[in-house]
Amino acid sequence: MKLKFIGYFILGILTAFLLIETVNIFTIEYLTTATLILIISYLILTQLISSIQKTNNTITLNNNVWPKYLYILISIIIGLTLFCTLDENKIGYWENILAISLIFILIIFPSIIILGRTVKNRNDFIVIDETHIKINDNEVLEKILIKDIAVVQNKKNIEIDLHSGNSFVINKKSLNLNFIDKRKLYKIIKKIVNSKNNL
Repeated sequence: MKLKFIGYFILGILTAFLLIETVNIFTIEYLTTATLILIISYLILTQLISSIQKTNNTITLNNNVWPKYLYILISIIIGLTLFCTLDENKIGYWENILAISLIFILIIFPSIIILGRTVKNRNDFIVIDETHIKINDNEVLEKILIKDIAVVQNKKNIEIDLHSGNSFVINKKSLNLNFIDKRKLYKIIKKIVNSKNNL
């Protein structure tokens, strides 16, 4: 118990030191502005813009790539802006190394991960019509007959149990679904299944 407490204490001191150094390097004005822009643009562009389209009796969900590319561009601009402020602040060698490391770890590296997922899943889609759910996940095309669906559950992924006893999983992560689309997709499938079961 004492070792755990000591570990947390040391981690707390290191975290506080890192925060103080970060503020000293970038200044509170630059840091606050950059953080707010990154958080707001991330939430709006990668989590809150839905890619679900309705046409007649068909609902289509395509991987909406342009908001994510825009967020990546904003992140790179913020990273470059913070990098350019290092000369203005006249910091030392080790502070300069720390600053560049923070820019890479907190801004550039996450942007590279989002870019990789977006490019990998750019051709993924889900199409729901009156009879089927068609899912293209990394070039693997699956087709589920809606009347065969017995139960739909929204867990880590969307889990579908069929009347035949088989099951199917819609992987939210591999399809690169954002927060809005994850919630909407489950509700859409659940509503269609319930309407078919009530016939």
